[in-house]
Amino acid sequence: MSQATQGQRRVLRIKEVCERTGLSRSGIYDRLNPESKYYAPDFPKRFKLGVHSVGWDSTEIDRWIAERKERGVVGSEH
Repeated sequence: MSQATQGQRRVLRIKEVCERTGLSRSGIYDRLNPESKYYAPDFPKRFKLGVHSVGWDSTEIDRWIAERKERGVVGSEH
């Protein structure tokens, strides 16, 4: 992550969350779904931006990535 990206709080849309995490769209939604075997309760929650749009807090996504790096968790998509 560049210094310009790191530390700036922004709203991320799904495409950028995919790019930052290396997960696919379905992989992200699997981590948010308690009924999925890939559910990750620590994955940052989305929030509503409008009737048909959601976003994620960039600092929460960055923190999630950093925590995984610290724990040495290297995961695949599924």
